[in-house]
Amino acid sequence: MTNQLFQKVRDGGTGPSSRIRVVEGTLKPSSEYQMHALVYRNRFEAQAMIHTHALYATTISCLKEKLPAIDYLLAYSGGPNVKCAKYATYGTHELAENALEAMKGRKAVLLANHGINVFGGNLCEAFDISEQPEFCARLYWQTKSVGNPVILPEEAMNRMVERFEGYGQ
Repeated sequence: MTNQLFQKVRDGGTGPSSRIRVVEGTLKPSSEYQMHALVYRNRFEAQAMIHTHALYATTISCLKEKLPAIDYLLAYSGGPNVKCAKYATYGTHELAENALEAMKGRKAVLLANHGINVFGGNLCEAFDISEQPEFCARLYWQTKSVGNPVILPEEAMNRMVERFEGYGQ
């Protein structure tokens, strides 16, 4: 991956007006850098984060409801469901705080009328995790279009979350 696609930034503060500076690369940081910075500051296990506007996850985010356990694979996201953060304007500290709050106890969060954030212990894990909510959001959308989805019980999903801890190691 070239520095044209990714760049390293150093976070120089803790508040909404904290300064960041590019330490590698030539492009400006994402307008959503505050969402990334808050996660890195508050979730020690987060070493890589992905923010995307994946079609099905974003579709479900427009319902402003959590993505329920339509499939056990959703547990790979760290919880029995994926919560939806309250809406706020993109690129704002308010959105970053809303996302962090809704991400408690999970590695993924829907952003109301916007998209989804996920994090992992490294970039490969973050990409792997990002696939599961998108897959489950598609299943949920498809099943809702033909009937009433059968949602897995929270107890079963909590067992799946435990099984996925350390998965693939």
